[in-house]
Amino acid sequence: ERKVGKAKALLILDHPFFGTVVSRRPIKYGNAVPTAGMSATGQMILNPAWVEPLSVKQIMFLMAHEAMHYMLSHALRRKHRGHEAWNVACDKVINDTLIEANVGEFIEGGIHLADARHHASEELYDENDDDCSGGIGKDVGDMGSGGIGMDIGDATDENGQPLDESQVHQLEVQAKIDTIQSAKVAKQSGKLPASIERIIDDMVTVTTPWH
Repeated sequence: ERKVGKAKALLILDHPFFGTVVSRRPIKYGNAVPTAGMSATGQMILNPAWVEPLSVKQIMFLMAHEAMHYMLSHALRRKHRGHEAWNVACDKVINDTLIEANVGEFIEGGIHLADARHHASEELYDENDDDCSGGIGKDVGDMGSGGIGMDIGDATDENGQPLDESQVHQLEVQAKIDTIQSAKVAKQSGKLPASIERIIDDMVTVTTPWH
């Protein structure tokens, strides 16, 4: 917990966008997940046994990674897609974004695809990534893989009940508000990464096809 607290403080100082979002997310410690995770409702879950050996810089990367799953509403956007393959696609976008923004230290063995930050997870989704055999592509929380794990929760509430349409809409709106507010804080200090600014622009400027 001390290492997590230090990592959170460094995020706020050096990367205020990610630090602000992380500081707003409740953290639960436990072995409900083998590595780390983010619920659809925005609760970050950290497994102490897996997190403790990591360096403070790696924990900075980890928490920013989980916070981005919340900001981008990944659990709510999965819909019909395979859980594992969707997790892989989302991790490609997030990890490339964090590496480009120089946030903490990338955790070796995690998934990385160069320039994935320029794409939406839906574009990178490949159903063949479901049930893949081992390696960093598996990303299912295998302790030996070095990946962060199957860290996107299902679209359920705290009691495990499926979210209805109004709840999904409310969570999406709240995530968008949190993201935009955090971007304002970072912009005021001159520390808003270009890749995040593009994501914010996409959120604010929604282009609806005429049809």
